[in-house]
Amino acid sequence: MKETMEVLDLLKVLAKCYADAKHDGVVNFLDIPKFIPALEQLFKALEGAEKIEGELRQLDIGKVLLIGEKFREIAAAVKG
Repeated sequence: MKETMEVLDLLKVLAKCYADAKHDGVVNFLDIPKFIPALEQLFKALEGAEKIEGELRQLDIGKVLLIGEKFREIAAAVKG
């Protein structure tokens, strides 16, 4: 689940960056620096991305609940 969670962590970081960028009511090219934290997570997420399909094929209820919790965190981050 490590690789899958890293991709979801990337989505969470992107959501936080987006929330920070829209804080002033508009997202534009001046907000690009606010997305720099996502670059670090992007490289981490891409590193083992080829393993994600195998991880998802082995899902059990515990892993589904972990993924659901991560999506809740992402939704909260989007809201700011």
